[in-house]
Amino acid sequence: MPSLLKLREYLEFDPENSSLALELIEQLAQQGEFHEALTIVERSYQWHSEDPHFISWQAHLRLALKDYDSAISDYQRLFALGFDQVGLRINCALAQFQMGQYKEANLLLESVAELDAGNQILKARCLAQLEEVNTAISELSQLLIDCPEEKVAETIGLLSLLYLDDAQYALAEEYCDKALVLNDQQFDARITLASLYVYKVDTDKAMELLVPLDSEYPNTGRILALKALVHMYQQDMVQAIVCYEPACDLMPYHVGSRVNLGVVLFCQPRSRKC
Repeated sequence: MPSLLKLREYLEFDPENSSLALELIEQLAQQGEFHEALTIVERSYQWHSEDPHFISWQAHLRLALKDYDSAISDYQRLFALGFDQVGLRINCALAQFQMGQYKEANLLLESVAELDAGNQILKARCLAQLEEVNTAISELSQLLIDCPEEKVAETIGLLSLLYLDDAQYALAEEYCDKALVLNDQQFDARITLASLYVYKVDTDKAMELLVPLDSEYPNTGRILALKALVHMYQQDMVQAIVCYEPACDLMPYHVGSRVNLGVVLFCQPRSRKC
């Protein structure tokens, strides 16, 4: 197999050679050089813009670089050309989930006959966002019966969060504890635990959990909304606004955060935003 250096030289000499370009793109992608790989794809488009191999690579690389909207456009173009392999549908669903297109993502995932555990979890997350919490709980409970070991903690952790959203607090706490025993860094369970402390109005303990979560997962609406609620309980309305405003931008349909933002703005002198 030619080295990257050699492939670059060969392609420079013969830029229209699709086989060389695709081999270089694949090697770059395998080494995590996504930006350079995408540059090769884009340069090759002047000769191969209708080639599904190049369209597919462009979609995959844009997905890897978190350019989700562009990746969706590429995947949809492939679908329109008649290419709808399972991997393409799943990748498109992942991009749609990241863009908040939960209904579209769920439909694509439902079109796949057998989803692996990771994508069953993704589907449950879509259902939860579509407020089909009971269905999500049911599907995850079924997955847990025969779940790969590496996905057990995430499945249990997400179940804890879904039980919390369904106001089944005892089950939320039970599953939260189980998940954190398996993996003390499991994201969903950490959110559940912080939420339970907020509900118990143990604001110091809640904030102790939320500060590192916010650092590790910046610009996460749910974390910001919880931090804002803690600040409200602590009567720190300025910091509550600082957290609620981006939370509302990130979760435009979350009514509770919008109502609370209005309340804290109302409490501020001469506020016109509420």
